[in-house]
Amino acid sequence: MPEFNPPQTEAEFEKNFEQIKPLMNDTEAFYESSRCLYCYDAPCIKACPTGIDIPTFIRQINNKNTIGSAKTIYDSNYFGYACGKVCPTEVLCEGACVYNHQNVKPIEIGRLQSFATSHAINSGKQLYKTGEATGKKVAIIGAGPAGISCACELRLAGIAVDIFEAKQKPSGLTVYGVAPYKITNEEALAEMTYLEKQFGFKINYNQPVNSKEDIDKLEKNYSAIFIATGLGETSKLKIPGEQLENCFGAVEFVEKLRMQHQNVKVPSTVVVLGGGNTAMDAASESARIGEKEAYHV
Repeated sequence: MPEFNPPQTEAEFEKNFEQIKPLMNDTEAFYESSRCLYCYDAPCIKACPTGIDIPTFIRQINNKNTIGSAKTIYDSNYFGYACGKVCPTEVLCEGACVYNHQNVKPIEIGRLQSFATSHAINSGKQLYKTGEATGKKVAIIGAGPAGISCACELRLAGIAVDIFEAKQKPSGLTVYGVAPYKITNEEALAEMTYLEKQFGFKINYNQPVNSKEDIDKLEKNYSAIFIATGLGETSKLKIPGEQLENCFGAVEFVEKLRMQHQNVKVPSTVVVLGGGNTAMDAASESARIGEKEAYHV
């Protein structure tokens, strides 16, 4: 008997794809933040790819300065909420927590990070002031993490920004390529709306830039162009049968699942080629949407 029944409604889909890092409430965040030792050498900061001052933002949560905590996070990472839920914290910041050396559960840094930034998002609190207008204008191709982060930095410097996005929604892989049990579409898009209001950049949707003529036009109208086109499609295996029905890349499968939810159907038996994080997600998602057997190769 499979662990999950195929979801037929949105409520059943949400149940099958329940968040693995649910948001903390105020009490949970207070007690969890009180466990931080505020290490002098802060190994968690060194393990964070974006260098967030983790002990400081945790101390601010504990001192009930939650908005200040969110500011500390966003100063280093404009995708603070999403990364708190999506990043493999167990092998990064939490993996470096000194509690691991004492056989004690490490501090739940990711959940604390999402807790603080969610407060800022929900409050609509203005954390940043854009710079004085310089008269310069930059075109950004792609509204994923790189494109949005670039836009925020440019607006702080007083440079106007237009983003050109080929898809219907922003945030790139956060919406289109991350397993639904890590972050919901609503959560990812709420952070994007918050940043757009904070920094005042403009996103033009359904406007791909895919020809020399498109680039030439941008070059005439903008001071500079920043290309943030992301990872692209899954690499091809170049083997016979790869183009057959029901044979597709894991990222493409995740995108379809994120957009169509319970309307995505999978066969009773699924074969996953690969054993990385994306492959594991594809197998788990297949089980949650209705497959009964999965094989890894």
